Amino acid sequence: MITAPKTSTCYCGCGQPTQGHWVPGHDRQAETWLDKLEGPDTIAQRVLLAGYGPSGRNLRQAAREAGLTG
Repeated sequence: MITAPKTSTCYCGCGQPTQGHWVPGHDRQAETWLDKLEGPDTIAQRVLLAGYGPSGRNLRQAAREAGLTG
């Protein structure tokens, strides 16, 4: 996993100052842009690219271990 260093400017490229990664709300906008520019077409592709799926790690088990499911 890549660790994103905190910088003094927003990761979206707007140039606004921040003490972390984002100006409030810019993370969601960046996610939308990235999905449209670089994102896979389907959730199945995203699952596979993240290393989960039939030939990878178990997504349900990982979510359970992270406390995301009951």
